[in-house]
Amino acid sequence: MLDTVHMIEDHDALFGDICRLLKPEFSFFVDPGYMMTINVKSITECIVLFNMLRFDGRNMQIAKAPKMQIEVPQSRRSRNI
Repeated sequence: MLDTVHMIEDHDALFGDICRLLKPEFSFFVDPGYMMTINVKSITECIVLFNMLRFDGRNMQIAKAPKMQIEVPQSRRSRNI
């Protein structure tokens, strides 16, 4: 994404769609453009769908985060009677 993040109002929707379309073995490049780099970096770090692979002080390479397994406590599991 080159010089586009500052134009997007709903970052969650944008990155959610990118995550849905991006194959697990691929990554994408983000250039903050007119937005302050620290703002773009904090937006991408807050979205748990991605991991930052590289950050050179301005540009970012981002990849899909591995799916997390959530352990359900025994007390919350459905019980067969």
